[in-house]
Amino acid sequence: MTTYPDSLSQVMNQLKEEGYEASFDYKEGKLVDQHGQSYQANELIITQTHRFEGFSNPSDNTILYVLEAEDGNKGLYVASYSIYESEEEGERARAFFDKIEIKREKV
Repeated sequence: MTTYPDSLSQVMNQLKEEGYEASFDYKEGKLVDQHGQSYQANELIITQTHRFEGFSNPSDNTILYVLEAEDGNKGLYVASYSIYESEEEGERARAFFDKIEIKREKV
């Protein structure tokens, strides 16, 4: 079992060293990597999740999703509940991630 550091940036750096190089964004109902390749929920699996709480406000939750696509693309998505333009957009993103198959439980 791999042991991961405590900070988001340290975990992301370690995962990138393990081959999770894509950086995904949630756009218009799909995940899109930095090269413009887009994925529907059924084309992805979640291999790990890492949860981080804000230092000054524990309700500032961030979740790091570690993902693999059917085509072999492996990457990361950082979900912060405060980054969405609206509550509705945040709900759509959460619903999207609820549809993705999970292959391993939380780390």
